[in-house]
Amino acid sequence: GTKDAQMKLAGFKKVVTKVFRLAGESQKDAEYDAQSVLGLETAMAKLFKDASQERTHQQQAFTLSGIGSLAPNLDIAAVLTSLAGDQAHLLHKSPVLVRNPEYFSGLSALLIKTPASHLRAYMLFRMAFILGADMGEEWLDVGQELQKVVVGQEHRVPRWYKCFHSVNNALPDYVGKVFVQRYFSFDTLSAARDMLVRMRDEFQEDLISAPWMDDVTKSKATYKLSDLFFSIGFPSTWADYSGLDLQGDFVQDGDRLYKWYIHHAFSRLARKVDRQRWGTTSPAMVDAFYSYDKNGIFVPAGILQKPFFNTDYRAARNYGGIGTILGHEMTHGFDDQGRKFNPEGRLQEWWTHQDVRAFETRASCVRDLYSSYKLNGRSVSGELTLGENIADIGGVRLAYKAFAKVMREKEGSGQPS
Repeated sequence: GTKDAQMKLAGFKKVVTKVFRLAGESQKDAEYDAQSVLGLETAMAKLFKDASQERTHQQQAFTLSGIGSLAPNLDIAAVLTSLAGDQAHLLHKSPVLVRNPEYFSGLSALLIKTPASHLRAYMLFRMAFILGADMGEEWLDVGQELQKVVVGQEHRVPRWYKCFHSVNNALPDYVGKVFVQRYFSFDTLSAARDMLVRMRDEFQEDLISAPWMDDVTKSKATYKLSDLFFSIGFPSTWADYSGLDLQGDFVQDGDRLYKWYIHHAFSRLARKVDRQRWGTTSPAMVDAFYSYDKNGIFVPAGILQKPFFNTDYRAARNYGGIGTILGHEMTHGFDDQGRKFNPEGRLQEWWTHQDVRAFETRASCVRDLYSSYKLNGRSVSGELTLGENIADIGGVRLAYKAFAKVMREKEGSGQPS
């Protein structure tokens, strides 16, 4: 590999050795087990396709028994049954979706060839490293060292941020409710919805006027766009954490949370899908996202704040800030992957073959454009970033067109000054 990759591998091995030392091993055993972990991690990494192929790989449905045939040595059925507990009977009625079946079958074969001592070392490292992230200073220093090796982060995050991040991830609706009460308003919600509606109107005009798309595809595309919902600020129904008993011990409470979430995840198999369920997304999150399988845009209150958005900002600043982000998410519903999902969020080839070819021809222009860019001497992978690039271009276009219409309504005919 490259010099950079070799340095990262050496840094990773050093960190793993320290984890084993903290877990009570001698220096000699720690170094041996670290090499075993590195070897197994490398072998597992080779089972993955390259990143651009992984991005576009579609899920395949398996029955509980069928997934056993896919990866017999993993005994996935037994793992799922154990996790489901008293909900296990629901598994026999539910398909198991696997995005990369070749990886699982390859991993199944790899387990047989891997010495038991290497598997033990790998499991010990993973357990110790994960639990160590919530323990003493020495463990936190090791975690920071790995962050520096992988992403170049020089310093540990402040204690207050780690505490906030932990609580926000564990109890997103509790934190979100406080945030919304203090920092969100109906005026903000109304203004954000108005922006989204205006951009959807512009998108609709673009679809209708697209010269390369036939009427069959246009009809279905405009229906999908009209069925797109907006969930802004916070969920319509706050999560119910009843049955969760937190007792003040940070590590043990983390274990209680995992078990509670796993139980509730499997219990949802018995209920109808709630398209507008936020799940573990916190209203305090500074982000927004589009859901392929729900055909909806989720906009947490956390991102509807300065500097992205404020009701006192001029229209140009709001559309240039949050507008491009929301337009980006809206475009994801029709990017190279989003276009494959029908209005109900199911994978289905609903475009005519001619329109698929026309879309791919235009998408190749975006792919080639970004592949021509270089950063620090390395070329961008236009194939890997295609969906995001299409969404970026669409987001800017929709935000500008909606802004221009606002200004025409305000100033009269013509483009905004």
